[in-house]
Amino acid sequence: MELLEKIRDGDIESFEWFYFLALALILAFGTIQTTGTTLGTERPVVSVISCSMYPVYNVGDILIVEGQNYENIEVGDIAIYQVPNKIEFTADGESYTLEENSPMYNTSVETSVGTVKLHKVQSDPRNGNNRALISVDGERYAVFEGQSSGGITVNGVAGQPVPIVHRVINKSDDSLQTKGDANDRQLEFESEVRPFQIYGTTAFKIPRIGAIKLIAMDLVGFNGDAPLALDNTPSCTK
Repeated sequence: MELLEKIRDGDIESFEWFYFLALALILAFGTIQTTGTTLGTERPVVSVISCSMYPVYNVGDILIVEGQNYENIEVGDIAIYQVPNKIEFTADGESYTLEENSPMYNTSVETSVGTVKLHKVQSDPRNGNNRALISVDGERYAVFEGQSSGGITVNGVAGQPVPIVHRVINKSDDSLQTKGDANDRQLEFESEVRPFQIYGTTAFKIPRIGAIKLIAMDLVGFNGDAPLALDNTPSCTK
């Protein structure tokens, strides 16, 4: 409110700050189709939201992504990729796996209790845990790991809401291994990053402007903490 009052009162400095915020939001949230076409990737712009690559990248940096053929990616490159959303569940003692946005798995399967379909995996803003949005014969449920609904029991829910930005530490003919520079170990999903997951590698960065996006995510409770509170945006240190 104070900022708006200053702008109404003709405070030029406040207006310039407001203009910067508006520009930052456009850059942080906007994805221009022509940029993606030019760079050869579906995700030409990503924001850094953790300290896992500090000090190379800081929270709030905006990264420009260049699409790469898998054979051209090398150990030492910083890859941007999506972790497929996945659920593992049982129905009448039979085990099943559904994976979203993956050519290796289906997003629906016929079971003894009906057709089970995975619609989305998302982070619950109340507790930060992943939950699966599924349907059983068209009836929709939101299920956490260990819960049962619609005649099935969900044993595992995995996925990441935003792309991962980590360094390639090993490469085989059909998959990569990655690790964050500042992390002391690999995360579970980093041991086998398949070509279809990869958007590309980093071309260059725009420092810190993406912090505006992170503040907005924090205010709406995107990261799992209380909404309307600046309590979850990290600050990186060596």
